[in-house]
Amino acid sequence: MATTLARPAGHVPLAVERAGLRAGGVAATSFSLAAAFALALGLAQSALLAYARLRLHHLIHLPPQIVWIAPVAYAALFAVPAAAGTVVGVRRPTSRWLSWLVGVLTFLATYSALQLSVGLYEIARLLLAAGLAIRAGTLVPRFERTLRWLAPRVALALALVCAALTAGVYGVPAWREHRALAALPAAGAARPNVILLIWDTVRASELGLYGFDRPTSPNLDRFAAAGVTFDQAIATAPWTLPSHAAMFTGRYPHELGVGWRRPLDGRYPTLAERLARHGYLTAGFVANTIYTAYDFGLSRGFAHYEDYRVTPGEFVLALALLRPLERLEWGARHVGNDETLGRKDAAEVNREFLRWLDRRPAGHPFFVFLNQFDAHEPYDPPARYEARFRSAGSERKPITKLFYQATPAQKRGERDAYDAGIAYQDAELGRLLDALRARHLLDNTIVVVASDHGEEFGEHGVFTHGNSLYLPSLHVPLVIVSPGRVPAGRRVPQAVSLRDLPATIMDLVGVPRPGFPGASLARFWNGAPPAAAGQAPIVAEVGHATGLPGSYPVSVGDMRSVVTGGLQLIVNGDRRQELYDLGADPWERHDLLPASSPPRAGAPPDPTSSLANGH
Repeated sequence: MATTLARPAGHVPLAVERAGLRAGGVAATSFSLAAAFALALGLAQSALLAYARLRLHHLIHLPPQIVWIAPVAYAALFAVPAAAGTVVGVRRPTSRWLSWLVGVLTFLATYSALQLSVGLYEIARLLLAAGLAIRAGTLVPRFERTLRWLAPRVALALALVCAALTAGVYGVPAWREHRALAALPAAGAARPNVILLIWDTVRASELGLYGFDRPTSPNLDRFAAAGVTFDQAIATAPWTLPSHAAMFTGRYPHELGVGWRRPLDGRYPTLAERLARHGYLTAGFVANTIYTAYDFGLSRGFAHYEDYRVTPGEFVLALALLRPLERLEWGARHVGNDETLGRKDAAEVNREFLRWLDRRPAGHPFFVFLNQFDAHEPYDPPARYEARFRSAGSERKPITKLFYQATPAQKRGERDAYDAGIAYQDAELGRLLDALRARHLLDNTIVVVASDHGEEFGEHGVFTHGNSLYLPSLHVPLVIVSPGRVPAGRRVPQAVSLRDLPATIMDLVGVPRPGFPGASLARFWNGAPPAAAGQAPIVAEVGHATGLPGSYPVSVGDMRSVVTGGLQLIVNGDRRQELYDLGADPWERHDLLPASSPPRAGAPPDPTSSLANGH
C-alpha cells in the first residue's frame, strides 16, 4: 500500500516554492546580465574617452569619477529591461525571454558605443546595433547554460575592476596631498595668506567699479576701497586657458604653447609650485571644468584641487545613448552641454573652500585659487537675480552656437542674464568676505579679485569670447587688497597686464627673488615715477579657431594685440592692422588705420550705440 507523505502544516506548497526558486533564478540571470553589459560598456567608454582626452587632446568633459559614474549610469538604464525580462521569464518559462533580453541589451550597448564614433550616419548606427542585437538573440538558445553560468561571474569581475579604479581615483589624490603636506618646508615668519579669486568671463565695463550704471558689483565696489583698483588691466588672451596659464606662470601664451586642445605643460614653474616651496598650503576650487580642471594642467602645484563633482547631471552626460538629443535645441542646451549639467555655482565653490579652510593643517600660510563661472555662457543666474535685471523688451531663449543670429530682444535678454550672473557672484563675494572676517583672516591675507577675460555682445559683430582682441574681451577687473601691504583707496590709471600677477604676489608675500617674468605691480604705489612704472607694452594673443562665422577675426588666423602709450594695435591673422586710441575711443569704434583695414566681409553693423553702455 502506497504511503503519502504529508508536507508539514504551514509549509509553502511545492509548486509555489518551485515558482519562487524559478523567479529568483530568472531575476539573478537578468540582472547579472544587465550588470555585465553595463559595467563592460561603462569601463570601455571611460577608457576610450580618457585616451581621446589625455592622449589625443580632444575637448571632452571627463571627470575622473567617470570610471564609476558611467558603469552606474548604464546599470541604472539597463536595469529597466532586466526587470522587464524577469517578469517575462517568470510568466513564460522558455528561453525566449533570455533571447529577448540579450537582444535588447546588445542593441543598447552597441548603439551607445557607436555614438562615440565619428563619420557614421544615425541610420547606420541604428542598423548596426539592430543587426548585432538580432544575431545575439538567435545565439542564446545554443549557449543558454553557458550564459547563465558566465553572466554573474563576468559581472563580479568587472565590478572588482571598477572598484579598484574607483579606489585609485579617490585614493591617489589623497595620497599625493598627504605627501605634499609632509614635504612642506617651514614658512617664513608671518607670511600672509593669498586668495586669487577669478570671476570667469567678467568684463570690467560691466561693474560699478568701472562706471557701469547697473548695480552688478556693490560688494566688490566696497571691498576695492580698501585696496588698489587697476583701471586698465588687460588679459593676455580672450579665453580661459592661456589667460589662467599666464596668471600662474608670468608667461605669454606663445611661450607656453597652450591651445584650444593643448594643456599647460610642465616647462615653466607655476605660482602654486613656487609658493609651496616657501611653505604655503596650496588649494584650488574651480567651477570651470572645461579649461581649469586637472586635465588642462592648471592644477599643477596645488596639493588640494577640487574641480569636477558628482551630480545627477554627470550621470546624464555619461550616457552616450542620449547623444542624439544634442541635435535638438533643448538637448543642445542641457543634455549636450557640459557647461550646464552639474554646473558648480559660486556658493558651492565658496563652500568647498571654507570646508578645506576649516580643516587645513595649522602652522602654514595658504594660497587659494578660486574660479567662479556664473557669468559664463550659457548664462543661467538664479531666478531672483534674473528677475531683478530683466529689462523691458528683452527675451530669454536658449542661444547656443548661433548667438550672432539672435534677435535684438534675445541679445538683450542674454545681456541681462549676464549682468544677473555677475550680481550673483558679487553677492557670494560679500558672503565669502564675511566668512573670512569671522575667522579673523582678512587682516593677514592678500586678496586678488580679477577676471581671466571679458565678454562681447556684438560691439564689433562678435559675441561671447575667444573670437577677437577687442577691449570687451581683454579689459578685465583687477583689485588687490592687503592691509598694511597695499594702500587703500588707490586707483592706477596706467594699463597693466595680468601677466604681472605672479611677480606681484611673490613680491607681496616677501620672497626676495620671485623668479617670474614680468614686474611687480607694487611699482605703481611704491613711489616709482608713473611714466617708468607703466612703460612696458602689453601683449595679448589668440590662436586661430575654426567653426566660427567668417566675419569673426579669429576665423582668419592667429591674432596679436599690443597696448602701449594709450594706443592699441591689433594685428589680424591676414596681417590686416587696426589701431585705436583707447583714451578717446575706449569702445574702439574709430580705426586710425582705415586704409589698411577694409570692413570684414559679412560683418554685421556695429551695435554699440544700443548695447555698449548698458540698457
